[in-house]
Amino acid sequence: MFIEGTLSKVQRQGRKQPSWQLTFKQDGKTRTVYVPVALVPEVTLWVEEFKRLKELIHKVSTQNLSIIRDHGAVRRAENRARLLSASDSASTCAESSGTVSRS
Repeated sequence: MFIEGTLSKVQRQGRKQPSWQLTFKQDGKTRTVYVPVALVPEVTLWVEEFKRLKELIHKVSTQNLSIIRDHGAVRRAENRARLLSASDSASTCAESSGTVSRS
C-alpha cells in the first residue's frame, strides 16, 4: 500500500501527547487529515512506499525518454547513410557510364 503526503507530529496546545497528521494536495489545495496514533507506523510505511514508487517512476520515465531520443537519432543516422549511399551509387554509375564531367 502507499499514500502521497507528509506525515507530521503536531504538539497541540494543552495536550501532553502529540497528535499526527497527514498533509497532501487535492485539487490544488493543501488538505490535512488526522492520523490515529495506532496507524502511525503503518501510514509511515505507506508514505515511504509512495516516495520509493515515485523515484522508480522517475527512473523508468528517464529511461523511456532516452529510448525515444535515441530512436530519433538512429533514424536520422539511417537516413543520412541511405542518402550518402544513394549519392555514392549514383556517382559510381555515372563514372562507369563515362558521363562524369571532369574539370
